[in-house]
Amino acid sequence: MQVELILDVKVELGEGPIWDQSRQRLLFVDIMRGDVHEFDPATGADSVFEVGAPVGAVTPTVRGDWLVATRDGFFRLNPATGNTTLAAIVEDDHPDNRMNDGYCDPRGRFWAGTMSMKHEAEAGALYRLDPNGKVTCMLTRVTTSNGIDWSPDGRSLYYVDTGTARIDVFDFDLDAGMISHRRPLVTIPDRDGKPDGIVVDAEGFLWLALWGGSAIRRYAPDGRLDRTIAMPVTHPTKCAFGGADLSDLYITSAWRALSPEERAAQPHAGSLFHCRPGVKGRPALFRERWHVQRATRAAIARERAAQVPRLAKMERCVPTAVQHEQTGAHARPAHLDWILRVPALAGDSGQRALDDRNRRADLGSDLRPGTRTAAELGGPITDVPRVSEHRTDEMLEVAGDVQRQTGRGVRDSGQRPPDALVVRKQIDLALEGPQLTDHQARDIRRARVHLRPGVT
Repeated sequence: MQVELILDVKVELGEGPIWDQSRQRLLFVDIMRGDVHEFDPATGADSVFEVGAPVGAVTPTVRGDWLVATRDGFFRLNPATGNTTLAAIVEDDHPDNRMNDGYCDPRGRFWAGTMSMKHEAEAGALYRLDPNGKVTCMLTRVTTSNGIDWSPDGRSLYYVDTGTARIDVFDFDLDAGMISHRRPLVTIPDRDGKPDGIVVDAEGFLWLALWGGSAIRRYAPDGRLDRTIAMPVTHPTKCAFGGADLSDLYITSAWRALSPEERAAQPHAGSLFHCRPGVKGRPALFRERWHVQRATRAAIARERAAQVPRLAKMERCVPTAVQHEQTGAHARPAHLDWILRVPALAGDSGQRALDDRNRRADLGSDLRPGTRTAAELGGPITDVPRVSEHRTDEMLEVAGDVQRQTGRGVRDSGQRPPDALVVRKQIDLALEGPQLTDHQARDIRRARVHLRPGVT
């Protein structure tokens, strides 16, 4: 079978290809650069969306936007504007971890795992993001969470922890989204490379990319090797079926692990490849409760207002955060994050809800410590007035200035862009929050000057 170069993009660590059926385009990520690529096979155009954090996976949603698994958790990405919105924080107590590969199960739940950026063994985990926004830790002691997909009947889950050198299979409860009875399906000898991303075709066969193995392999559901596709690069990462009838196979790759001499010998490493294997794939889509249960305008307004104090409990802070000081009658306690270190921004009722929430130690037995969902980070807020028009304009100016400052020099500074991303999202959500006083607006302006270009 002939593999052809279809996009000579040469990304550092290409991963997570997935077909967006509604837009008829292929999505994939450049992990460490924090980019989401949207490739249009009809025109050859490649659009790049900068997330601002290492991003391990992306999936389209029924809402029409994309869900991305970043270093710090799950975010929504609007392809029309490029804006991102926080969905759930994951492992904020593990700053050296990042999220890696992910995929949607047949019911539309998004599964993605983590790994240590210091390459520590068994430091990661596997998570499930439900349509209602709840995050559940499904598996611990994971070294490098990688490929994941399901059998066509939804009764089996296939999973790759690269550290085990295996494809494992679990029994899967489709209704409950639970896994059990883990056992090895395929073991990859070290001489053949390392198992990376997988995808299951419409016939139930698994397509595995071999990192360092220069090949794509197709395995039967019983683990039997069906065929091998030779690759022109040593480090393919994952396959995805696409096209109008899902009969095109796209393959991402990487050059990150190559020496300068190896890169010279593989000029297309990191590019996107294509072939037609004669079988079709299956669509994947994140589904949401909002398409099942319609929310009233009042409920949506309360949800938006509640986002501000909910985010306030995040424990990751920008290194150049505002110093804790007394400003009039308002103190800036150390446990609040950046802008939301100013309690007034959440309003009196929001601060009471936050304080009440902080007294609750148990976030649920199914949550790994350090994992927060947007729905679990805050308390109820009702009847919060909208920000006045002139305050909204002022806040938008602040948000735009912060976005411009934190967007510069991130790649070359060696700093941590995800924190700046969280800051921007906090500002955006503050726009939806309670009425601001002159004193509160002054605090925002004062906080802004502490952000310097290229520093996050």
